Amino acid sequence: MDNKNISTKLGVAIIIIFSLTALAFVLLCERSKSTGVIQSDIDPIIQKPQMEKKQDIESKKIETNSPSGKYTSIDNVIEFRYAASKDRPIYEKDGIIQYLWQINDDWSASVGMEGYEPMNIAEKKYAIVPFLEKSQEGIMIFDKKESETLEDAIKRLIRQQGKNPSNCKIVKEQDGEKEKARIELASEYKPTEKELRDIGLPEGIAQSVKESFAIGAKKRELCSMFCNAGGPGVSVFEYDSKKNKSKFIFEQASGYDSSINFHTVEFLSQK
Repeated sequence: MDNKNISTKLGVAIIIIFSLTALAFVLLCERSKSTGVIQSDIDPIIQKPQMEKKQDIESKKIETNSPSGKYTSIDNVIEFRYAASKDRPIYEKDGIIQYLWQINDDWSASVGMEGYEPMNIAEKKYAIVPFLEKSQEGIMIFDKKESETLEDAIKRLIRQQGKNPSNCKIVKEQDGEKEKARIELASEYKPTEKELRDIGLPEGIAQSVKESFAIGAKKRELCSMFCNAGGPGVSVFEYDSKKNKSKFIFEQASGYDSSINFHTVEFLSQK
């Protein structure tokens, strides 16, 4: 009789425990539905901001000095030699690699640098100068469809700037394994005396220099900001199909600052 009562009590206890467990599970499910979150969604929601933060960090790079004077771009697309300098750090963001300009209040006011994005590094103030607008020395990295030629990719950039590719001609040359190209006006252009005056260069500047800047201004007006702005600088696109079929670059050399050794720019092989 006692054994029977024990078995009955044990059975009732097991049923009660099972019922409570089932009830807790139902309540947990109902709570999950009411909040719109189930356990399988929690980890991605927690990790997503962390991943975005990591990507934001990796999309920017500042290099104040390199013992070897060699710079490797984010995602290992290209590398090149440069004049290492603590006073002019190399800065890379959104596919643009350029030097930062160190500024102070007097200097920034005198050369019109006020209003540019400031950056403090090791208690020094620097400015990020608009790359194309001010013809800053540097390199831009672009994605390229494998099905398009370098010329097609350049014309796509021209259209994205709201310009007409028919106003331009793409002048190409082969440099070893690398293909190079620059943008010129499709038609010959001779600046007028008024256009030469409107350039605003000081008196005493050689006529040929004035014409160079006037032609550069017309190229950018009719064709593309990727045209050479004038002066001794060279603006050129480069592509190496043997090393990387999905990337090409734009090099902008001012001609007055040779901190980046453009002759050493090499594409890195992509696996």
